[in-house]
Amino acid sequence: GRNKQRDAVVMHIRVENDRGGLAHIKWRGIALANVDGQQWTTPAADSVEIRAGTGRFDLLQGVLVLGMDWRVIFANQAAADIYGYASPEELMAVPSGGALVAPEDRARLRDYNEARLGDREPPSRYEPRGLRRDGRVIWLQTFARIVDWEGIPAVQATLVDITDQKAAEEEQHRSEQNFRNLIEGTGLATLLFDEDWRIVFANRAAASLFGYDTPQALLAAVRSGAELVYEEDR
Repeated sequence: GRNKQRDAVVMHIRVENDRGGLAHIKWRGIALANVDGQQWTTPAADSVEIRAGTGRFDLLQGVLVLGMDWRVIFANQAAADIYGYASPEELMAVPSGGALVAPEDRARLRDYNEARLGDREPPSRYEPRGLRRDGRVIWLQTFARIVDWEGIPAVQATLVDITDQKAAEEEQHRSEQNFRNLIEGTGLATLLFDEDWRIVFANRAAASLFGYDTPQALLAAVRSGAELVYEEDR
C-alpha cells in the first residue's frame, strides 16, 4: 500500500526470492531493481527502510545497517559488491563496521555512529574512505540516518562508490597544478581569457606588469581584458 508522509511517497513492499524467503521493505525514493524486471523511483525522498525478513533483493545503492555496537546487522548485494565480498552474508560476517573503513577515517565514523545513536547530530552526508576485502582503499558517498531495527535503534547507511570520480578530480587538480608551475616558472607575463574576454588566470609576472601585488588582486579588480588595453587599441 501507499501513504502520504511529509509529501513523500512511502511504499510498503513484500519481496519474495526464488527460495520463498520474504523481505518487508519500507521504501522512500530509491530505485528498487530486480523485482519482476521493474524499477520504481520517486523524487520526494531518499531512503529505504528494511523492516524484517530473510528474502534477497537488490538496490542500486549499497545499504548497510549498523547496530549500537557498530556490528553490521544488514547488508544488500550492492554493498557486498562495493566492498569486494561475494554475498551480503560474507560482508555481515566481519567482526565490526570498522573493518569496512580505512584506518584514517575509522575514529571519525565510529564517533558519527555513536553520536547518531545518542543526543548529538553528526553530518547525514559525508565522504569517507572505505576498505575493501582485498585491502584496497575506496571513496564512498554516504547518507546515514537512524532507523528502527526490530525495535532497536540502528544506523542505516546508503553508499555510492565514488572512487573513480575522486581519481578524476585528483588528476585534474594535478594537471592544473603542473600547468601553474610551468607558467610561473617561465617568468613571462601570462593571462588566460574565456570567450567573453574575462580573465580566468594570471601569473605573478602578469600581476606585476599591470601594477598589482598578486594575481588574485588583478583578477578581483579587472572584469575584462579590455580594461588592460589602451583605449585606442581595444
